[in-house]
Amino acid sequence: MEWRTACWPTPNDRGAEQHLSANPARLRGQLLRAPAYAKSGWPVSYRLLRIITDLHHQLVQPRLDAALWQILAGQADMRDLGTVHDRAGRIGDAVAFTDHSDVERLVLIISPSTGRLLGWEDIR
Repeated sequence: MEWRTACWPTPNDRGAEQHLSANPARLRGQLLRAPAYAKSGWPVSYRLLRIITDLHHQLVQPRLDAALWQILAGQADMRDLGTVHDRAGRIGDAVAFTDHSDVERLVLIISPSTGRLLGWEDIR
């Protein structure tokens, strides 16, 4: 089934992720067409991080998480921040995007053992 803007997941849309592809190339296109972000003018990596955090307001299946991390790994302006501790003290791998004016940094913390998103920070 082709993902449509009407299927865009929000925190109240349980199961909406089932309409998203686990193929990284196809999923990237689906995410970049997300209604709230498609015409924002924001850099691609910034939009992807915002969309990924939106998706994680619900339970995300491991195969979709794996595809999301593959997409981010292909973004040249994403930075690996190495191993960090999240606010709960869990060890995770951090990746970040910093805007061109160095005003805002979005950071995702991913569990190295499960591949699950542990948390995210929007640093201004």
